[in-house]
Amino acid sequence: MKTVLARNPAVWKLEWNAHLLAPFESVMISALVGYLQTRSVFSANLSPLLAAVVGVLSANAFAERLHLGS
Repeated sequence: MKTVLARNPAVWKLEWNAHLLAPFESVMISALVGYLQTRSVFSANLSPLLAAVVGVLSANAFAERLHLGS
């Protein structure tokens, strides 16, 4: 087990594993989600029919409730 008080340099050696890749993966997924959300918002603003299609698809895919108004 690695501890903060370990004095052996071998304990502090970084190894290639999933723990090293997790922060990079998190940033990349966040960027992808932000890009997709931005694209869907701009697309919906430019086409009223597309807004209706996105609403129906999100209701089916993500079990969101549809409602009119704010």
